[in-house]
Amino acid sequence: MSFYGGSIVECQRWELYQQLLGGIRFLDIRCRHFENGLPIHHGMKYQHANLHMVLSDTLRFLTEYPRETIFMRIKEEYEPAENNRSFEETLKVYIQQYIKDGRISSSFSSIPILGNIRGKIVILKDFPGSAYGLNYEAGLFSIEDHYDVPTLLESHIGEKWQHVKRQLDTSGEDKGSSVIYVTFTSGTSDSYGLAHPNAVAGRINGRLEEYLRENKPKKRFGFIAIDFPSSALIEKIIQCNH
Repeated sequence: MSFYGGSIVECQRWELYQQLLGGIRFLDIRCRHFENGLPIHHGMKYQHANLHMVLSDTLRFLTEYPRETIFMRIKEEYEPAENNRSFEETLKVYIQQYIKDGRISSSFSSIPILGNIRGKIVILKDFPGSAYGLNYEAGLFSIEDHYDVPTLLESHIGEKWQHVKRQLDTSGEDKGSSVIYVTFTSGTSDSYGLAHPNAVAGRINGRLEEYLRENKPKKRFGFIAIDFPSSALIEKIIQCNH
């Protein structure tokens, strides 16, 4: 969730609620711990939102579509400042406002059955501790997040695509259910490489759409996290679930 800060950090055009309506079910939420609050950041760039706004919009969507489930990776981002409690303690303050009606899942030690989590947010914990959700770590998850794309040369774009393709090949062939696959198609460089998220997405997303078209019989790709996804690409992913 990154809309502000210039081309080097911006990853989306659609506001959160629009993303959910468009078919997005995996959210990558990064919070800076600042003044005992959790503003949303991407690196050092503040995104003019906080976790309360994210939870509120997500639960509003689930109220309207109670058979859906939203998986929300929460990660501590950038430098903490001016706090007198831990990141986890602050997160609990936010969640306690919403957990009473059972729409934020409790802790899991294994992958939950979808029927048990419909209408809920499942937090994927990318930080120490917490009594909520699933630990976002090796064992439960197989994560491909090779984000360093130095330039827009085909050698670097092709290397990024091969990381994505290998993960999708593996997940598509896995008939079990003991691991959740997560594939980040995103990539970026420093400001001099010009391989900013939008430029990388413009070269990767088309390959992904073609790959999914060719591999539609495979039904287990897991979570695919995409910068600047089009409606057509999201629909292609949804079709793979049928």
